[in-house]
Amino acid sequence: MPNTPEKINLKKYMGTWKQVSVKPVPWFQKGCKNVKANYKLRNDGKVDVLNICDDREKHGVARSVSDNNKELEVSFFPFIWGEYKIVKLDKEYQNATIKGGKYTWKLKKCKTKTC
Repeated sequence: MPNTPEKINLKKYMGTWKQVSVKPVPWFQKGCKNVKANYKLRNDGKVDVLNICDDREKHGVARSVSDNNKELEVSFFPFIWGEYKIVKLDKEYQNATIKGGKYTWKLKKCKTKTC
């Protein structure tokens, strides 16, 4: 995925992303299939996050912690923040690689609501 933008346009990044792979599989995704994440930009610049695993959903919030928006923090529990680093992103914002702690996610942007 060459040509990762120098600065991530969060508005362009928003939408639903389908998990292509994750390594290693985190404890909170054990047994999950059809994993998706929906991102929606809020008026305050933070991002509403909805993670979907089969019939389970978990709401959270993300905030940028870098000037280029490549490094974010995400929280699904009050006062507990985890890293969300966009390490690869194609210029069309359709494929991404995300690092969070010891985990690496490969994501593909959904073109329809039923991806």
